[in-house]
Amino acid sequence: NEDGTPSKIAINVSNEFDEIYVDEFQDCNNIQNEIFKLISGAVRNKPNLFCVGDMKQSIYKFRDANPLNFRKMCDSYPLYNGAEPKASNKILLNANFRSRPSVLSFVNSVFSQLMSRECGELVYNEEESLNPGANFENSNPDIDFIDIDIINQSNDFGDFESDDENTLDKTEAEAAHIASKIKK
Repeated sequence: NEDGTPSKIAINVSNEFDEIYVDEFQDCNNIQNEIFKLISGAVRNKPNLFCVGDMKQSIYKFRDANPLNFRKMCDSYPLYNGAEPKASNKILLNANFRSRPSVLSFVNSVFSQLMSRECGELVYNEEESLNPGANFENSNPDIDFIDIDIINQSNDFGDFESDDENTLDKTEAEAAHIASKIKK
């Protein structure tokens, strides 16, 4: 309705769903967020909206995604502590099963220094950090370290340029650098 209350149609649609699951909620826009609110059980005082998301993975601002909707939702629910659940809880899904602990430690260190409400729209704290979820047996110390190369794209590419006709563009220079690292 014009005043923001659910219409009869929204209430009827809401009655059709026992549960509503939304994945990648951080990429929903304001209109989608409002639709989910209006067709969820919240209009009947029976919450049934389950959302999964990660603000660090929001990539659709060009589609008017508003990850702040997800943050507001997360901030409005108490953290589930493993005891008796409340009517609605926030559950952290921050175990990472793909990356080695050394990679996660590095990422957490960098992101905790860079991300804030002003930069990245979230505080990179213990709730946001990535925790090892997999046991990497036969860990190889030769690959359990972090190596960073920074290519200053405002400068020329030195060894990668031989003459004007064979000058590499930035993408080719990066690829050549990566290939040389792999070869080593």
